[in-house]
Amino acid sequence: ERLPAAMNEVLPVDVRCRRAFWTEDLQFYTRGVAVKTYTYYLAQGPASSASRCSSLALGAWLLPESWTTLDQEAMRQSASTLLGVHDFLPLSSVPADEAAGGAPSKSSRSTFRELLAIAVEQPEHVNLGLLGVCFWHGGMLPIEECPSCSTSEASGSKMTSELQLTRIRVKGKGFLKHMVRRIVGLLVEV
Repeated sequence: ERLPAAMNEVLPVDVRCRRAFWTEDLQFYTRGVAVKTYTYYLAQGPASSASRCSSLALGAWLLPESWTTLDQEAMRQSASTLLGVHDFLPLSSVPADEAAGGAPSKSSRSTFRELLAIAVEQPEHVNLGLLGVCFWHGGMLPIEECPSCSTSEASGSKMTSELQLTRIRVKGKGFLKHMVRRIVGLLVEV
């Protein structure tokens, strides 16, 4: 209980520690062993809906209204080709000469990475706790008024509707600089 409170005193206001706990295994190594997951949210819908939920812009990529609806099945099929071990240099911001060993830096290590899973989903509910809002069945509303999160009845405030939220989760043992961001951008283009 004391650690999260102490951390929250020194963290920026948009970053919060909710809980801290001991792990089962006190020998914790992050190099080469840990599995990391990145989650990206993409919001699509009428410009009026997107602009009414400015907090969503802090936690999601608001796609232009002029774009066609994302083809999530095609995105899933394309994502499946990225699973396994591949050289992800073209999908990173690591300069090719450094990756080839031209410059003695940590980026001169291998650009091969293993992706374990890529999920493309359309969630009905997402609690965006740090933003103080929930995405719920196509709309945005304050967490305290969300029927899924709140223990009290929703107060009936106007919910921003007509939005489609797509969640992309990329899980791997390690990533290159900007690799996941570029994978998400590539999947959006499918």
